[in-house]
Amino acid sequence: MQNQTADTEMPDGQRWTIGRVTIALIIVSIIVFWAWALGPFGPRGNPDSLEDTTYGPTAEVHCRAALAEINALPLASTATSPADRADVLVEANAILDRLVDSLEASVEPNPSSHDKVILDKWLSDWNIYVADRYDHVDRLRTEGDVPFQVSRVESNSVTGRIDAFARVNNMDTCTVPLDL
Repeated sequence: MQNQTADTEMPDGQRWTIGRVTIALIIVSIIVFWAWALGPFGPRGNPDSLEDTTYGPTAEVHCRAALAEINALPLASTATSPADRADVLVEANAILDRLVDSLEASVEPNPSSHDKVILDKWLSDWNIYVADRYDHVDRLRTEGDVPFQVSRVESNSVTGRIDAFARVNNMDTCTVPLDL
Protein backbone atom coordinates (compact mmCIF):
# COMPACT_ATOMS: atom_id res chain seq x y z
CA MET A 1 0.00 0.00 0.00
CA GLN A 2 1.29 3.42 -0.95
CA ASN A 3 1.58 6.35 1.34
CA GLN A 4 -1.49 8.53 0.71
CA THR A 5 0.19 11.70 1.94
CA ALA A 6 2.63 11.59 -0.93
CA ASP A 7 -0.24 12.08 -3.42
CA THR A 8 -1.53 15.25 -1.73
CA GLU A 9 1.78 16.99 -1.21
CA MET A 10 2.86 19.66 -3.65
CA PRO A 11 6.17 19.23 -5.46
CA ASP A 12 9.09 21.25 -4.13
CA GLY A 13 8.90 24.94 -5.06
CA GLN A 14 5.11 24.95 -5.22
CA ARG A 15 4.24 25.30 -1.56
CA TRP A 16 1.97 28.08 -0.35
CA THR A 17 4.41 30.34 1.45
CA ILE A 18 3.53 33.54 3.26
CA GLY A 19 4.96 35.54 0.37
CA ARG A 20 2.82 33.74 -2.21
CA VAL A 21 -0.31 34.11 -0.08
CA THR A 22 0.42 37.84 0.32
CA ILE A 23 0.89 38.32 -3.43
CA ALA A 24 -2.30 36.38 -4.16
CA LEU A 25 -4.23 38.56 -1.69
CA ILE A 26 -2.84 41.73 -3.24
CA ILE A 27 -3.85 40.59 -6.73
CA VAL A 28 -7.33 39.63 -5.57
CA SER A 29 -7.66 42.99 -3.75
CA ILE A 30 -6.72 44.91 -6.90
CA ILE A 31 -9.23 42.97 -8.97
CA VAL A 32 -11.98 43.52 -6.39
CA PHE A 33 -11.18 47.25 -6.17
CA TRP A 34 -11.37 47.80 -9.92
CA ALA A 35 -14.52 45.70 -10.19
CA TRP A 36 -16.09 47.95 -7.54
CA ALA A 37 -14.77 51.22 -9.03
CA LEU A 38 -15.85 50.42 -12.58
CA GLY A 39 -18.96 48.46 -11.66
CA PRO A 40 -22.41 49.63 -10.64
CA PHE A 41 -21.45 50.22 -6.99
CA GLY A 42 -18.51 52.56 -7.55
CA PRO A 43 -18.56 56.37 -7.39
CA ARG A 44 -20.28 58.19 -10.25
CA GLY A 45 -19.54 61.52 -11.85
CA ASN A 46 -17.12 64.24 -10.91
CA PRO A 47 -17.17 65.31 -7.25
CA ASP A 48 -17.11 68.95 -8.43
CA SER A 49 -20.39 68.59 -10.33
CA LEU A 50 -23.17 70.77 -9.01
CA GLU A 51 -26.47 69.12 -8.13
CA ASP A 52 -28.27 72.37 -9.00
CA THR A 53 -28.03 72.44 -12.79
CA THR A 54 -29.58 75.94 -12.96
CA TYR A 55 -26.56 77.66 -11.42
CA GLY A 56 -24.27 77.15 -14.43
CA PRO A 57 -26.42 78.93 -17.04
CA THR A 58 -27.05 81.80 -14.63
CA ALA A 59 -23.35 82.14 -13.85
CA GLU A 60 -22.53 82.02 -17.57
CA VAL A 61 -24.63 85.13 -18.17
CA HIS A 62 -22.67 87.08 -15.54
CA CYS A 63 -19.30 85.73 -16.69
CA ARG A 64 -19.97 86.44 -20.35
CA ALA A 65 -20.87 90.06 -19.56
CA ALA A 66 -17.77 90.54 -17.37
CA LEU A 67 -15.53 88.96 -19.99
CA ALA A 68 -16.93 91.29 -22.67
CA GLU A 69 -16.15 94.31 -20.46
CA ILE A 70 -12.60 93.08 -19.79
CA ASN A 71 -12.02 92.34 -23.49
CA ALA A 72 -13.05 95.92 -24.30
CA LEU A 73 -10.18 97.27 -22.17
CA PRO A 74 -6.80 98.03 -23.78
CA LEU A 75 -4.58 94.99 -24.28
CA ALA A 76 -1.57 94.47 -22.01
CA SER A 77 0.69 94.72 -25.04
CA THR A 78 -0.45 98.31 -25.64
CA ALA A 79 0.63 99.55 -22.20
CA THR A 80 3.48 102.07 -22.38
CA SER A 81 4.70 101.38 -18.84
CA PRO A 82 4.03 99.09 -15.87
CA ALA A 83 2.09 101.93 -14.21
CA ASP A 84 -0.06 102.30 -17.34
CA ARG A 85 -0.70 98.55 -17.27
CA ALA A 86 -1.60 98.79 -13.57
CA ASP A 87 -4.23 101.44 -14.34
CA VAL A 88 -5.95 99.14 -16.83
CA LEU A 89 -5.77 96.23 -14.38
CA VAL A 90 -7.51 98.31 -11.72
CA GLU A 91 -10.45 98.66 -14.12
CA ALA A 92 -10.43 94.94 -14.92
CA ASN A 93 -10.20 94.05 -11.24
CA ALA A 94 -13.25 96.20 -10.47
CA ILE A 95 -15.15 94.25 -13.14
CA LEU A 96 -14.05 90.98 -11.52
CA ASP A 97 -15.09 92.26 -8.08
CA ARG A 98 -18.59 92.85 -9.44
CA LEU A 99 -18.53 89.43 -11.14
CA VAL A 100 -17.68 87.61 -7.91
CA ASP A 101 -20.43 89.53 -6.11
CA SER A 102 -22.96 88.53 -8.77
CA LEU A 103 -21.77 84.88 -8.71
CA GLU A 104 -22.24 84.84 -4.93
CA ALA A 105 -25.68 86.44 -5.22
CA SER A 106 -26.70 83.83 -7.83
CA VAL A 107 -26.33 80.93 -5.38
CA GLU A 108 -29.70 79.55 -4.33
CA PRO A 109 -30.68 80.60 -0.79
CA ASN A 110 -30.73 76.98 0.42
CA PRO A 111 -28.30 74.96 -1.69
CA SER A 112 -27.65 71.31 -0.96
CA SER A 113 -24.80 70.72 1.46
CA HIS A 114 -22.70 69.35 -1.42
CA ASP A 115 -23.30 72.42 -3.61
CA LYS A 116 -22.70 74.79 -0.69
CA VAL A 117 -19.28 73.28 0.03
CA ILE A 118 -18.03 73.27 -3.55
CA LEU A 119 -19.49 76.68 -4.44
CA ASP A 120 -17.96 78.20 -1.29
CA LYS A 121 -14.56 76.82 -2.33
CA TRP A 122 -14.94 78.08 -5.90
CA LEU A 123 -16.01 81.55 -4.82
CA SER A 124 -13.20 81.63 -2.25
CA ASP A 125 -10.76 80.77 -5.05
CA TRP A 126 -12.17 83.67 -7.10
CA ASN A 127 -11.64 86.04 -4.16
CA ILE A 128 -8.05 84.83 -3.75
CA TYR A 129 -7.44 85.27 -7.49
CA VAL A 130 -8.82 88.83 -7.50
CA ALA A 131 -6.67 89.66 -4.45
CA ASP A 132 -3.64 88.29 -6.36
CA ARG A 133 -4.51 90.66 -9.21
CA TYR A 134 -4.65 93.64 -6.82
CA ASP A 135 -1.27 92.58 -5.40
CA HIS A 136 0.02 92.50 -8.98
CA VAL A 137 -1.16 96.08 -9.51
CA ASP A 138 0.79 97.17 -6.41
CA ARG A 139 3.88 95.28 -7.61
CA LEU A 140 3.65 96.81 -11.08
CA ARG A 141 3.64 100.27 -9.51
CA THR A 142 6.44 99.63 -7.02
CA GLU A 143 8.68 97.03 -8.70
CA GLY A 144 8.12 97.70 -12.38
CA ASP A 145 7.51 95.02 -15.00
CA VAL A 146 7.10 91.87 -12.87
CA PRO A 147 5.39 88.55 -13.61
CA PHE A 148 1.95 87.85 -12.20
CA GLN A 149 2.03 85.50 -9.20
CA VAL A 150 -0.87 83.15 -8.55
CA SER A 151 -1.65 81.79 -5.08
CA ARG A 152 -1.80 78.07 -4.45
CA VAL A 153 -4.45 76.27 -2.42
CA GLU A 154 -3.97 72.63 -1.44
CA SER A 155 -0.89 72.54 -3.72
CA ASN A 156 -2.90 73.66 -6.78
CA SER A 157 -3.02 77.10 -8.37
CA VAL A 158 -6.28 78.93 -7.77
CA THR A 159 -6.55 79.59 -11.49
CA GLY A 160 -6.41 75.86 -12.19
CA ARG A 161 -9.03 75.18 -9.55
CA ILE A 162 -11.34 77.94 -10.85
CA ASP A 163 -11.02 76.75 -14.44
CA ALA A 164 -11.49 73.05 -13.61
CA PHE A 165 -14.67 73.72 -11.62
CA ALA A 166 -16.06 75.96 -14.37
CA ARG A 167 -15.40 73.37 -17.08
CA VAL A 168 -16.90 70.48 -15.07
CA ASN A 169 -20.09 72.50 -14.67
CA ASN A 170 -20.27 73.73 -18.30
CA MET A 171 -19.41 77.32 -17.43
CA ASP A 172 -16.61 77.86 -19.92
CA THR A 173 -16.85 81.66 -19.80
CA CYS A 174 -16.39 81.49 -16.01
CA THR A 175 -12.73 80.56 -16.33
CA VAL A 176 -10.14 83.18 -15.41
CA PRO A 177 -9.73 85.93 -18.02
CA LEU A 178 -6.53 85.91 -20.06
CA ASP A 179 -5.93 89.65 -19.83
CA LEU A 180 -2.73 89.64 -17.78
